[in-house]
Amino acid sequence: MAKASPSKKSKKRAPAKLSWQEEAQNLLNDLFKKSRSPQGGIFVLSQTGDVIFEAGKTKQVDKTSLGALSAALRGIKDELNHQLKTKGSWAQFGEDHEGFWVDYFENWIIVCIRIPYTAQWSKFHGHLKKYRRSGKMGVSTAEALSGLSEAAVDVVVGQGQE
Repeated sequence: MAKASPSKKSKKRAPAKLSWQEEAQNLLNDLFKKSRSPQGGIFVLSQTGDVIFEAGKTKQVDKTSLGALSAALRGIKDELNHQLKTKGSWAQFGEDHEGFWVDYFENWIIVCIRIPYTAQWSKFHGHLKKYRRSGKMGVSTAEALSGLSEAAVDVVVGQGQE
């Protein structure tokens, strides 16, 4: 008796799981298109002003100065809220497509350049919450590498360059 050949069923492959960065990039690309802001850019910064994520037109921005000024602005906002007994959360400077706005979300500072503040940002906030729950929030490169031997740091840095 001949064995029956196995049927050739088409195997459906699950779509590749996107990384947090890739998902964030997709959300932001949608926001850029819907807000009609091709010159817009966004930065997500830690409390200390370290850049965690950036998208859009961000190459010519001095990230060190942006981080320091945004962190200082957070301190000003907190003090104004305390003095005025208010709960302000974000600030806008200039017109929607020509100015910028700064929002404070959880332990992050979000800086958007030439992008209007719309309700669609709630999707991005949800994505940031997912990152916060992952336990990676607030870990800078220096903190992640602290405690490692010099050889281990070389290995970690080498893996990032591949």
